[in-house]
Amino acid sequence: MVTYVAFHWNILRCMSYSVDFMRSEKTQTGTKPPPTASILENARLRHLPADRLPGTTAELRRLRGSDKERPKCTPRAVASAVARLLRSGAHFVLMEAMTHYIYSSAMSDWPWMIEKLDLASVVGFVLAFHFFFYIRYVFTYGFAGALAHAEGIEIPPYAKCIARLNKCTEFWRYFDRGMHLLIRKYFYEPLAGGRKGPGWLVLGTAMSFVFTWFWHFMEKGDGIWCALSVLGISFEVFVTEIRKWTPIKNIEKRYLGTPERMREAAALL
Repeated sequence: MVTYVAFHWNILRCMSYSVDFMRSEKTQTGTKPPPTASILENARLRHLPADRLPGTTAELRRLRGSDKERPKCTPRAVASAVARLLRSGAHFVLMEAMTHYIYSSAMSDWPWMIEKLDLASVVGFVLAFHFFFYIRYVFTYGFAGALAHAEGIEIPPYAKCIARLNKCTEFWRYFDRGMHLLIRKYFYEPLAGGRKGPGWLVLGTAMSFVFTWFWHFMEKGDGIWCALSVLGISFEVFVTEIRKWTPIKNIEKRYLGTPERMREAAALL
């Protein structure tokens, strides 16, 4: 499963880089890219030590977008890299254990088992399943981040814990950060642009999740999840617009004037 996910993410990364690189070269210089660019980028995608090849160090720094030198191989740097890799290894072991005991393919083959579970068991299974997906992304991004950190490349941190996410927009924005950035750049922004009206927000969100459903082979379960996500985000957009009305502002000021009251209202909604 890890190989399957990594393979498809690598395809997305290559497609994203190709589009960005061709667009930047066309708009900035109008010339062909240097012959070493494709070699270096393919090496970067596969985490090969391309910066050890002669004559490519400066070009690799340009692709990185940074003029920083490669970090020195000090005992502290080695210990930090090893510690990050060991932490990713622990996440991998936990992910494999959760794959064996929690993964829902067994439930898809035996749907009658859900009917035999009580409410607490169903809720616990769903919560554990969400944590399984979270751990999977922590390993996928954490392992690549550990290798990048050893090369002196700083990348954004992996997703927030799902226990800290209480909005559909936060779940969509922070859970799978890479997927969110790709869809926002190539689907949401070209459609909605700089328009901030609620209709454009909902339309851009709907089209983004249509692509997400397509990317997941248009299966029924993923379609239901995408539809619920669009519904939840649409509801948040609706609540945000309602809160701009003067009567609603007065009600909030009178009854929800403290942060504690506002958190309670947010939890109920």
